[in-house]
Amino acid sequence: MKKLWMIGTAMLLWIGAANAQEWNELKGPAAKNYKPWKSQAKNVTADVRSERSEAQGPEFKNQKPWNQTDATTPIDTTLDTSKKVTGPKAKNKKPWKNN
Repeated sequence: MKKLWMIGTAMLLWIGAANAQEWNELKGPAAKNYKPWKSQAKNVTADVRSERSEAQGPEFKNQKPWNQTDATTPIDTTLDTSKKVTGPKAKNKKPWKNN
């Protein structure tokens, strides 16, 4: 019976480790030359708390989270979609000029 439990535990660990690996379909030169910043990004919004509590000391320490009001501001986190300058133009770019 003990042997059966050990085999079952080993099988569960093996299956868990196999499923934990990230599946990546890119192989060879495609994986080597992959540029993640060129891939399509999902539109994600992050909620950020914009107001700070004015309580300090023991009053701040003893605040209850269920008594606080939530004031969050959504922020858009999409990537810049403008075309990047590459090659000799990027090498000779002068950032102090607005062109």
